[in-house]
Amino acid sequence: MPQRLRRGVRQARPDARPARHPARGGERAAYFLTNRQIHTQIVAMARNPALEATYAGFAAKILRARSLANYDTGRWQESVDEHEGFMKAFRRRDAEEAGALLADHSRRTAVAVIQALRPAAVQGEKAAAGAEPMDAG
Repeated sequence: MPQRLRRGVRQARPDARPARHPARGGERAAYFLTNRQIHTQIVAMARNPALEATYAGFAAKILRARSLANYDTGRWQESVDEHEGFMKAFRRRDAEEAGALLADHSRRTAVAVIQALRPAAVQGEKAAAGAEPMDAG
């Protein structure tokens, strides 16, 4: 874990993060909002303006894909558990554990996003293959 982020984790205010993830009550809209806030705050702890700008652009582009991935109830609950795990590590100011849990969460989310996008890509390919050629005239 980079030194800046490790320092940010140690200096973070534990009360700045919710103790209970809203998804525990089945509140999907609140989950997505809290999810974005959590990840934005983690990036901000690195105190790296270039990273913050890159993340902001990246996060906006993949928002739909992340939402699709978490529509699967099983993955949604796994994601909630993962968030609670790394949030506990942040509250303990355990930068190494928080980093490891966050990296694992990111990998698992990436896999879920790719799996969620595959059916949409296949549908798009089928639609394109069956499309009538456009009249050039």
